[in-house]
Amino acid sequence: KERYGISHAGVVPASDCSRDQAAAAAATYFVSQLQPDDVIGIGWGDAVSRFLRQLFPLHLPDTRVVPMAGSFGTSSETLPNYIAMQLAERLGGTSLPLHVPAFCSTREEYQALIENEQTRKILSVINHADIAIFGIGSFTSSFLFRHHVLSGEEEQELIRAGAIGDLSLHFIDRQGAPADCSLCRRIIHADLPEIRKYARTVIGIAQGNEKLEVIKAALDGRLIDALFTDEITAAALLKG
Repeated sequence: KERYGISHAGVVPASDCSRDQAAAAAATYFVSQLQPDDVIGIGWGDAVSRFLRQLFPLHLPDTRVVPMAGSFGTSSETLPNYIAMQLAERLGGTSLPLHVPAFCSTREEYQALIENEQTRKILSVINHADIAIFGIGSFTSSFLFRHHVLSGEEEQELIRAGAIGDLSLHFIDRQGAPADCSLCRRIIHADLPEIRKYARTVIGIAQGNEKLEVIKAALDGRLIDALFTDEITAAALLKG
């Protein structure tokens, strides 16, 4: 907390169960921060799926859950709208789906979709969320490349732009600044710096040596204010 100026750090022992333990700690913290009429922005992936499994059912019918990007992926862990529906079900609230693709083929397609009234409305809700929670992705472990959501050419484009990973498709460089390239300019996703202006808390869940660089970048860039990780990753972050 002192090193990176964040409001909360959840550090669990390193073990075979540490990913579930970090997710459980994040779930406990999330519930402690939750208010009855909150808007929650949620990511996807393994860390978020583990987080959802740790949440016990609540009855908060005025909560609204929004995915932090458009649609992509084929598994339950990588479908943002489905993840948002799952969290809404746990909370007893409602989800607001974002019915557009995350990755547009052209800038013209992006412009047409982003100017749609319903899309603009949902993105505005996301960008004014009270709580956001997501995993942190590195290129070495990202399903975006392992499952060919993005091509090798697009990966190289991101690397040339200085990107080292992403937070809900918000690709960042080593300083935590947004990467800028043709691909980045045609992704439909939440505006993370905008969320940071309004959210009561922005929660990141991540651990492992392969994610160390991008976790540090997210912290240095002040993109999250609560981190859940294991003690080995935490110790390495203090040395960085």
